[in-house]
Amino acid sequence: MSGPPPELIAAYQATRFCAKVPGEIVIRIGQNSEFLDVLLEEAGLKDWAFITASNPQSQPLSDSENASRHERLLADVEKYQPHVYQGEGVPDEGEWQPEISLLVLGITRSDALRLGKHYGQHAIVVGKKKSPAELLLC
Repeated sequence: MSGPPPELIAAYQATRFCAKVPGEIVIRIGQNSEFLDVLLEEAGLKDWAFITASNPQSQPLSDSENASRHERLLADVEKYQPHVYQGEGVPDEGEWQPEISLLVLGITRSDALRLGKHYGQHAIVVGKKKSPAELLLC
């Protein structure tokens, strides 16, 4: 598999990955989030991932199909509760609709990558405490 086309990578990089925690975290690829670092520190965790099950391989699905896939993803990350937060990937511009997603604290990079592949994603966003967010191709 050759990976997503460059214009899709650019779209990911021009996306705000927002999660509703007590307050709201906005994650950008290549940037640190001090708020996220504090949340990780308070929980005694170091790794995190932002994952969606929506629109596999960037092929739009119906709202009901995406909602069903999201419920399955929620079940798959149940063991990380209470450190799972609802979120969405919101493009800076363009026609791409926000995608319902999850911010999962405490998940390893390898487990997050496995989930991204399982749900047919081109990429996920991962990171560690005090490090910039990274786009990880699946």
